[in-house]
Amino acid sequence: MDYLNYLCEDFLENTSFQSYVKGQKKEDVVFWESWIKSHPEKHSEVNLARDILLGLSSQKQLKKSISKEEELKKLLNSITAEEVTDRFDPGKGQVMFNFVRIAAIAILLIGFGVGLRFLVFNKKQGTPTDLAYKVLSTPRGKRMKITLPDSTKIWLNSESTLRYSNDFDDIDRKVYLTGEAYFDVIENKSKPFYVYASEIRVKVLGTAFNVKSYPEDNYVETTLERGKIHIERLDEKHKKDPIIALDPNQKVILYKSGFEPVENHVSSRKKDKIEKITTKQVVISNNVRTDLYTSWRNEKLIFRSEPLGSLKSRMERWYNIPIVVKDTGLYKKKFTGTFVNEPIQQALKAFCVASELNFKIQNDTVYLMPETKN
Repeated sequence: MDYLNYLCEDFLENTSFQSYVKGQKKEDVVFWESWIKSHPEKHSEVNLARDILLGLSSQKQLKKSISKEEELKKLLNSITAEEVTDRFDPGKGQVMFNFVRIAAIAILLIGFGVGLRFLVFNKKQGTPTDLAYKVLSTPRGKRMKITLPDSTKIWLNSESTLRYSNDFDDIDRKVYLTGEAYFDVIENKSKPFYVYASEIRVKVLGTAFNVKSYPEDNYVETTLERGKIHIERLDEKHKKDPIIALDPNQKVILYKSGFEPVENHVSSRKKDKIEKITTKQVVISNNVRTDLYTSWRNEKLIFRSEPLGSLKSRMERWYNIPIVVKDTGLYKKKFTGTFVNEPIQQALKAFCVASELNFKIQNDTVYLMPETKN
């Protein structure tokens, strides 16, 4: 069966995918783990469907004080997405795209007879309860700007998901991120703002920062533009590690459990200033150019001496097109440049001229290869 055209709602209805998520049949788990690894372009849809199923399967009882129709109406009326950008077809209709997707998933869940309890977490332990969560998701090639009930603004990058409770800002302010987002948080000293991303939690009062936490990456990256944030690890192995405090123009990389680099307690200096501190699990960089990590929200893709491997992943998400590198030797190259609203063909031409590469686009796939010498 061809799953490449599947959307979140299709995965939700697939019994084999449901079995994989619940760990019921070994053959389903083996198949889907292999398929997901081979199709990174579907991670956004898969992650959203998996999160919904995990949340729903853990509910013991659903509140019935509001009818399903009334709850659907309440959910759809509360969607706060302001803007979505499509790299291939910018303009009208993008907000409606996300609106319809959320509505379709909501209607599908009603069809399952489980109501609109999208994602459910215990406030203290991260375990499921009957508290409903809103879910906003961006596929590859699109970005979204969100305004939360407390007026905090969030820019959601391609292939990312943001979740927050229906009672956000009533008691506390917590959001759950998969992917990448830029946060401009409204200060409220009585209600700190928390971002949960993979194995970390970021505590904020009022500040602006970027968090990158894609499931396929072996690290979580946080860059602080202004203000101050505290970062703590939540995984069992590192939960007793010291809290990391970031100041403006600092970036921290925290490696996920099992993916620590080999370096240990290394520091580098420049002009008598410590530029980077590396331990086995953490890399903290000082005096970074924050625009390298935050300019995507302004439709700029900036890269400076970036290895082809990481740049390839960024461009695939940015332009919603797979990139195949025909010569593995190209992965040794590093690239510098800036793309501002360029279509994929124009960006690749500039990219290749500066780097002695050739490219071709065939069957909606980009192929990169060394430049042919005459």
